[in-house]
Amino acid sequence: MDRHLNYKKNYIFVFIEVFGCEGGIQSYVKEILAAYSTFDKDVKQEVLLVRYSLNRANPYLSKNFNFQYFKSPLPQLERLKIAIALFLRILRQRPNHVFWGHIKLAPLVGIMS
Repeated sequence: MDRHLNYKKNYIFVFIEVFGCEGGIQSYVKEILAAYSTFDKDVKQEVLLVRYSLNRANPYLSKNFNFQYFKSPLPQLERLKIAIALFLRILRQRPNHVFWGHIKLAPLVGIMS
């Protein structure tokens, strides 16, 4: 039996404030989410969002994504919480890919990948 037949893709996305403001990075991230939302159910996709605005609707809520939001009055606490969550997911899930939507997240993802 081919070992790839039961292979399940596993992706983690780490983004900053996607829905609360408009800009080039936010547009790019929304295009990524739109593309990955078309994947079938055999793909596990975790989305970690920093500084998520609860006043904005998330148009990508679906069974294709598992969203986790990190918002705190202290930016350092947000960073610590998302770093711990990302570290635990990498250890437990061994993702195929980790994507980040802002250059400021590159050191965090680079250290943990």
